[in-house]
Amino acid sequence: MRRYNGRMNGEKFLADAQNNLLHNLDKEKKECCINNVISSRNELPFKTIENALLHKDYKFCKYCFVKIELEIR
Repeated sequence: MRRYNGRMNGEKFLADAQNNLLHNLDKEKKECCINNVISSRNELPFKTIENALLHKDYKFCKYCFVKIELEIR
């Protein structure tokens, strides 16, 4: 679920700066614990996967990314 709190402005992707994980908020699962990431102020919003990976080589969250998305990398 996209969010507008914290540093988020409805972006599709959220990086957890503490754990170096990239999340897809359109396919978020409860195991992603996105609210904890935002409340701890470790969130970095991105509109695209490419922009996130240009920033840092994040790992993809195993809960909210499906195989087909990982193949674009």
